Amino acid sequence: MKKILYILVSILCLTACQNTEQAPEVRTGTLNLDLYPGPRPTVKSRAGVDDVLAIRITRKDGKYFVDGREHIDYSAGNVPKILNLEEGTFIIHAYSQNQDTWRTENGGKGGACYLGDTEVTVAYDSTSYCNYEVPMTNYAVTLTLPELFHDLFSAYTFTVASGGRSINLQEGEKAYFSPYDEGFTYKLSAVNIDGDQHSASTILYTDVQRGKLYNLRYSFASGSTSGGIDIVITDDTTTDDTIIQF
Repeated sequence: MKKILYILVSILCLTACQNTEQAPEVRTGTLNLDLYPGPRPTVKSRAGVDDVLAIRITRKDGKYFVDGREHIDYSAGNVPKILNLEEGTFIIHAYSQNQDTWRTENGGKGGACYLGDTEVTVAYDSTSYCNYEVPMTNYAVTLTLPELFHDLFSAYTFTVASGGRSINLQEGEKAYFSPYDEGFTYKLSAVNIDGDQHSASTILYTDVQRGKLYNLRYSFASGSTSGGIDIVITDDTTTDDTIIQF
């Protein structure tokens, strides 16, 4: 009887000890996020994370988070500027949520698409900073006409095409294309105030890179006596000049 009582008392003591055991301390730090779609604008409206971006956070060592999650997700518009994370090194996967739909946005003209990864280490009881420009994965084309164009021409059609998509643009509008297609073609046709139809040849431009805005800037050719128009294609780093004849 004494032996049974001793066993029961031992079990109760063991259970009590187990119940008083505390979970291991989770060592955490603070992560301050500043994510923005690139190229970064000259004037940035606010710090934090741009509303177009969503993020996924995973541990670089492949382990799960202490709470059992494999990764932490925040949708676009809901990414906090400041996060409390367990210490460790993390991969921040930032992206716009139009990866499969950007071509059909804006009535088929497309929209900017962003995707990129960056690495950040969070130390215990300290603040770490993640400042990252998320790369744009496609490029854009826009049109600029000369100042007096509308005084001389009553109507025009500007067509830009790439990757099986053909888009008519008005001045200032943008069309987005994939850099993995073989460049883009463009053509300007116009009707002057006398009702005469003028049409330039279709031109192919192949030196495209992701993250660029190609501005097709037309101007009247200063040395032309036959109605020539200069076209200048500009982006962040290059300028190409071509004279087309109307």
